[in-house]
Amino acid sequence: MMQGLTVHMSVKLSVESAISVLTRSYAWLTRWRCLWRFFLRKSTKMLHVYGDNLTEADWFINLSPLLSGATFVRIGPRGSNPPAIEELVKYDRPDIVLTVDEQPVLVVERTREVPSGHNVGQRMARAVRAAELGVPFIKFLPFDAKKHGAHAGICHLNARVLEAFERMSILHNTPVVAVNWECDANGELVCNGREDDLIRQVVHEHVQLGFSKHTPLLDAQARANVVERARRIVAYPRYAGMPGSVCKFSTASWLSSRAGVLSALEMNHLQATLGLRNETWVYTIGMRPASCKRQDPYTGAQFLYDYIACRNGPLPEDKVANLVLHFPHLDRRTWYARNPNNPLTKSSNWYLTANALSFADGVDLLRS
Repeated sequence: MMQGLTVHMSVKLSVESAISVLTRSYAWLTRWRCLWRFFLRKSTKMLHVYGDNLTEADWFINLSPLLSGATFVRIGPRGSNPPAIEELVKYDRPDIVLTVDEQPVLVVERTREVPSGHNVGQRMARAVRAAELGVPFIKFLPFDAKKHGAHAGICHLNARVLEAFERMSILHNTPVVAVNWECDANGELVCNGREDDLIRQVVHEHVQLGFSKHTPLLDAQARANVVERARRIVAYPRYAGMPGSVCKFSTASWLSSRAGVLSALEMNHLQATLGLRNETWVYTIGMRPASCKRQDPYTGAQFLYDYIACRNGPLPEDKVANLVLHFPHLDRRTWYARNPNNPLTKSSNWYLTANALSFADGVDLLRS
């Protein structure tokens, strides 16, 4: 009798233990199943390619099989885009913006033009804004290519562009690089798919490594740009210094040269602000009243000279020397009527980085 009771209790305890184990196991499995579903949801990235041109977006998407699921979204007018895109297009609209879950992770510019001569500063604001926001920037362009038309000939990439990219990369701790679009022996662009070999590798690795800001190929390309800049300065010595429109003065001597159009109060204020830096770089822009409502290439060029000669930090105020934009043929009234500081238009780019604007009838301080 006792033996039967003992067996019955033992079986009951075993069943209860089994039920308890199963209950705990089910709870454990349920918890991990929820965690696994959460992980799957978080690991499914939403890829968007923002831009103005569907053809360019398709070109970019085809650079990596990992981008095959990306969706093209057209960049809208200022004020109509998602917040992160609004910040990125604040200065200008890039060709390509890759986003992951609506956060920009890469900006790409693709152009058939060589930045040389008058257009050296074009698209520079796009690179600056990407760097300021910590988004890697790639400019895919020919370094040396034939220009067609009345003045046909080989155009060469201005080494100052590479120098400015290097300074941006350092000051913002974000890669800003140029990738060469290959040309043939006659300077004609290669358009058989081979021209994309290097940028395809760079973009694919960037995606493959989880959109890291620094990847081996991006950093290698930045180093290659440094070498290329040095080579170009030897080959084209005129790129070693500043152009004739950009001159360095002692701040005191430059302010003295403007004394005739400044009141004593204005002079004292400028001496107390611009005078904090011993040197001032003056970029003279010869626009006339009839043609002064424009930005390119001047607003891009100001960034070029700022990063090369003035900047020592990520903010426009971080400078070792002042940058002044000088308009000898314009008065204040004409200037502000044609180029207001309107954040919804590109005319606001005139006010982004210089310390002061200098006119025929005075000087206006933008930042100390």
